[in-house]
Amino acid sequence: MGQEERCNTTADYSWLQVNAPSRYQRFSDLENFTTNYINNQGQSSNRLINGNGIIVIPVVVHVLHRGEAEGTGYNISMSTIQSQIDVLNEDFRRLNPDAVNTPSAFQTVASDFGIEFRLACIDPNGNLTNGVVRKYSSIQTYNINVNNVRPDGTIDDDVIGIKKEPNGSTAWNTNQYLNIWVCNMSLAGYGAWPADFAIYPQFDGIVIDKEAFGRTGGTTSGYDKGRTATHEIGHWLNLKHLWGDRNAPEYNFDCSKDDLVGDSPQQKTYHTGCPSFPELLRRCNASDVSTMFMNYMDFVNDNCYNLFTNGQKLRARALFAVGGPREQQLNNWFKVRQSATPLRCSGIVYSSPVCFPTTWTLLSGPATLTPGPGVNQATLQATGIGNVSVRATSGNYTTDDIISVTNVPPSVQGYYFFSSNYYSCPGCQNGMGPNNSQFLPAGQTGCFTANLINAGEFSNIQWVNSGYLVSYFLSNNNTTINFCMVAGPGAYTQRITTFTINAQSSCGLVSQPINFGVITQGWGNYRVSIFPNPTKNKIQLVIDEESEEVKLLSRSEKINIELINSLTSQKVGQWIFNNSQKEISLNINGLRKGLYLLIVRKGKYQETKQIIIEE
Repeated sequence: MGQEERCNTTADYSWLQVNAPSRYQRFSDLENFTTNYINNQGQSSNRLINGNGIIVIPVVVHVLHRGEAEGTGYNISMSTIQSQIDVLNEDFRRLNPDAVNTPSAFQTVASDFGIEFRLACIDPNGNLTNGVVRKYSSIQTYNINVNNVRPDGTIDDDVIGIKKEPNGSTAWNTNQYLNIWVCNMSLAGYGAWPADFAIYPQFDGIVIDKEAFGRTGGTTSGYDKGRTATHEIGHWLNLKHLWGDRNAPEYNFDCSKDDLVGDSPQQKTYHTGCPSFPELLRRCNASDVSTMFMNYMDFVNDNCYNLFTNGQKLRARALFAVGGPREQQLNNWFKVRQSATPLRCSGIVYSSPVCFPTTWTLLSGPATLTPGPGVNQATLQATGIGNVSVRATSGNYTTDDIISVTNVPPSVQGYYFFSSNYYSCPGCQNGMGPNNSQFLPAGQTGCFTANLINAGEFSNIQWVNSGYLVSYFLSNNNTTINFCMVAGPGAYTQRITTFTINAQSSCGLVSQPINFGVITQGWGNYRVSIFPNPTKNKIQLVIDEESEEVKLLSRSEKINIELINSLTSQKVGQWIFNNSQKEISLNINGLRKGLYLLIVRKGKYQETKQIIIEE
């Protein structure tokens, strides 16, 4: 790994102006934005309690391996990944042990960026994560060369494939996470410029060669302290190389470019190895005591880096100001998350966390707010109907939100409930009548199924039958009930059964009676008696009354008997007997316990009976 291959992230403004004017305009616009921020010393965002305080960046590390066991080969260990995160936090907070090596001439400009990095604790779907994605890749080495650079000078990640399927790993939402890819490639690292974010958001982030990643995993001399990632994140934060990125082959000793930072001395080109202070050969101004070769945006060995400057800090933090390209890292990441529907009585509100505990405050509205049950959660209990304003605070982050609440219990009738007949009987009226009723011929049976809608709002569901007692079966965790009712012998006789639903909701206990009925349409033409009922293995059937119309039927009309499972509507038995037979014995041995319908037909006339089979 040659020194010139440390980084391929360049932005030569002169070259861009001639060869990629659209991209040049993006860089120019961002420079104007950055200059205004620095001149005005503006607050980073209204999401920060202190605009100059800590910004926490959630990180996801994509490990592209060759099928090795975790912790071996290219499938690097969690300890190596954590060591890299530790290096970043030391370097960007100026907590690095080698900060003592910063020459006294530069101590006054050495900077704590106030930016920290944390492996993500929540993934884009709201699930817990360790912040690491491991993907198998069949690519032995990803080559970064002139053949995979776009005409505008950007690295063509579509061609390379590190940041996309099938041979790479697709980025997590780059508005919310810093994506870092670790793989085997032909240079130490490269990063994405914030000025390119609007055009290539799906490829935003940095890529680090496995041999230069972490201080326990980097194995190449000069790249073994985790500083390649520090350098590339510097680009991600809009920091240029100290010599101003003169495009090859123009890496010559001149002072035509600089890094646009006032407190880093201008220098002619990059440094390699580990120079001694003072280094004068590459300085542009004789008044400078030395070049700042130990700055993270040069090309020295890892053990020779030790500082960023205050000017670099301001450039970086400008990105998070309102209107900046990385503003959404604050605005979209840390905020109160809630359901799109109003919170009913009681519910959980939670923040998209920065992996720190959240403090909750109720600002106004008809509710009480109790922290917990989780680190980033709170329980909101409605005390009325209206809007509630809550505030979540975590570290240096704060966010307010408005939540609609109501303390009215859900109703299990009407909107939350429906019923229907699920076994269609000949002669039955379609549709439901009053009291969820079905019009039936005398002696006919109508069957119902009732389902709780939005059943997720209820728990401990119980059904109590009263009025006209019927046999019933519950299913789907007691959210569905099935039963049948027989119409009475008299015309227009109404039989009503009542089920009372008792259930627990977020507003407390809900108790709601619901009526079902059958109404006799008219006198029957055909009467059948059955016994015993309930039964186990045999049914005795007696035809005890027939109208004149039935008696006049041709002798060719057989008595057709069907047995229907009322729960599944499946036919489980069928028998045929002579027209004149009055007493019939049916063998039902082997049928499962349950509620059944026995349908006896003679021509167009029929009688339906409800029977219960016991095991």
